[in-house]
Parts: sequence; structure tokens; C-alpha cells
Amino acid sequence: MAHGGHTARTADARPALVDAPAPAPAGGEARLRAHVRARKPVYLAFVASRLLVFLVGWGAELAMRVLDRDASTWRPFAFAETYPHYADVATRGYTLENAVNFPLLPAIMAGGDAIGIPMWLAAFLVSNAMFLLGLVGVAMLGEQFVGRPAAIRGATYLALAPFAYWFSVTSTEGLMLGLVAGSVLLALRATPAAWLGAGALASFATITRPPGAFVGIVLLAVLVDQLRSGSIARRTVVAALAAGAMIPAAIVAFMAYLDSRTGDPLAFLHAQDDFNRHVTLDGPVRALGSGIDLTFGGSIGQAIELVATFGAAAMLVLFATNAVGSRAQLRGWTLFGIASLLLPLATGVLWQMPRFALLIPPVFWMFGALGERRWLHRAVLVLFPVALAVKVVAAVVGVEG
Repeated sequence: MAHGGHTARTADARPALVDAPAPAPAGGEARLRAHVRARKPVYLAFVASRLLVFLVGWGAELAMRVLDRDASTWRPFAFAETYPHYADVATRGYTLENAVNFPLLPAIMAGGDAIGIPMWLAAFLVSNAMFLLGLVGVAMLGEQFVGRPAAIRGATYLALAPFAYWFSVTSTEGLMLGLVAGSVLLALRATPAAWLGAGALASFATITRPPGAFVGIVLLAVLVDQLRSGSIARRTVVAALAAGAMIPAAIVAFMAYLDSRTGDPLAFLHAQDDFNRHVTLDGPVRALGSGIDLTFGGSIGQAIELVATFGAAAMLVLFATNAVGSRAQLRGWTLFGIASLLLPLATGVLWQMPRFALLIPPVFWMFGALGERRWLHRAVLVLFPVALAVKVVAAVVGVEG
């Protein structure tokens, strides 16, 4: 039996637990209404969670201003967390020091600034819009693996997750989620135009943040599934291969640009030295070992990092063994998740793993399946918003300005 009493998956059969697609309503407007109605909880979770983030974030900033606190001990919400790093690239261009930041978000910020939109506002608008699209896309993609109710719960949990404020500040999480989900959804349409669009979005994901290239694993799995089922024409295969080639092409283009600007095509790797992060094969072992040592040494922060890491890994195991649907796509998403976990761990530092786990959809699909237990669902809906509010306050207060 699959988790929650659902029928276990077979090799490549359509899962029995997935809701049968309803007849498409006539007209684009009617289809849009049907789409929104079917996934209304996801839209509500987005609105509620973002209102919480904005009100708490700007409320904390207002409190600091009213109390006239030392400006070096807090940061305005619009400029919190990674804003200075991306703004530096957008303003000065790439250097050997700031090359750790990938170019898509700084380019958006610089483009907004060029037409009179403040950089923080350009990042804010794009990040939140892409987060909404990504959240809905995650729910849609998850339906084939865990069913619609669990997929919707998973997307809801993702919106409310304690570290989900990253989707609304100047950071790449919102962009990444939207691009990955959009790329896979397009590829599933199995037309030449859709595959080329999937490749374009995948290439943008690749230059958004390092794990963006891993979407290629899922796209390959989708292509294998379409070839096995015979649902893809020969010219579409050519388009799919072209789409896959766009991913390494984006990496090469970024490296060439870095070489022209800094003289070092691998500056994005070498810049990690400033953060004491060095990618090695034994990095995951070193990261977990140091995290365990610090946790038993009394570090609450490291304990949270460990729980997030092992929790995400456990959800991936559950996904691989209990989800239903195409075996190729199950393996693709599982490998995507494993790679997304191992890459930050390979730096040898157990740092911000809850944040990285936000971008692994299978983790939240299986979390949504577990949420079938009413007590767990209620606990998440109560505890997650509280923790999210605390994290937003921490992003504003108690930092070096």
C-alpha cells in the first residue's frame, strides 16, 4: 500500500489515486475559473502567507524606526538578507568577490533601475509573482504523484514554511521555483514549441542559482517517459534535445561573461572562498559531522539545520518508495532532490539547509501526503505561520546593517 492507504504504484501506469481530469470547460475564461476553483487553497495560502510576511516585515522595521534603534543593528525589510549582494552586482557589475551571485536576478534589478523602478521593488515584484506561479505549478505537478488533495496541502505548507520569507525578499528562491515548475509543465505538453519553451525556462533557472541546472534531470526523465509511451513525435524529440542543450549553453555563456569581466571563468566557484565554502567530494560528510558536533555542543541553529537536512532526505525516501506514477519521472524528481541537497552540503558547511529544501518539490509533496493526518495538518497550519513570523522579524532585527 502507498502512504495514507493509497494504491501502490506500478511501473509506468497512471496512478489510481490521481483525480481523473475533468472535461475542459469551453473558453479560456471558463478554463481559468475552473483552474482557480480547483486550486483555490493554494492561492489563498499564497495571499495569507505573503500578507503575514509583509505585515510582520514592515511592522518590525516600523518598530525599529519608532524606537530609534541603532541603524547598525537592523536592516529595512526591503533591503534585508541578500539584497546588498545582488544590488552590488547590479550596480558595479561582476568582480572576483561578488561572482558567487548568479546573473538573472541582478539583471532584472538593473533593468528595472534603467527604466526608473527601484532595484528593491523590481526584485520584490518579480520574486513574488514568480513564487505564485511556482507554488501553483508545484501543486499541479504533484497531482500525478500524490493526488490533488496532498499536492495542494504540500503547496500550502510550502507557502507557510518558516523559511518561506525568502520567496518575498531580494533572493532567487521565487524565481527558481517558478522557472523549474514552468519548465517541467511545458515539457509535459510534448510539443516542439512547448519543449523549446521548457529549455528556455531551464536555461534561465540555470543562471538563477547553481541548483537550477538540475532541472535538466527532470526534463530528461520526462523525455524518457514520452519516448516510452510513444506520445512524442520525431520533430518533438529534436526540440527536446535542443532544449536540453540550452542548459549547458547557459552555463558556458555565464562563464564566458565572467571571463570577460573578471578574467576568471570559474569566478563563481572561487568566490565561495570568501564564505569559507569549498566544494569537495567529502563535503557532505564534513558538513554533517560538524553539524552533529555543534548540535550536541548546544547550538540550536545547527540542530535546526540538521533536522531540515535529515527531514528533507526522509521525505525524498518516502517519495521514491510511496509516490505513484511514471517510474522515469519519479526517479528524475528523486535525483533532482538528492542533487539539490548534496550540492550545498558539498561545500562542507551545514548552512541554511531549510532554505535550500524549499526548492525541492518532492519534499513538500510527501509532506502534503503525511498531512492527511488531521492532527499533523492542524499543527502545521498553527506552528508554521508562527515560526514564519519569527524568521521575518529575525531578518530585520539583529543583523549588521
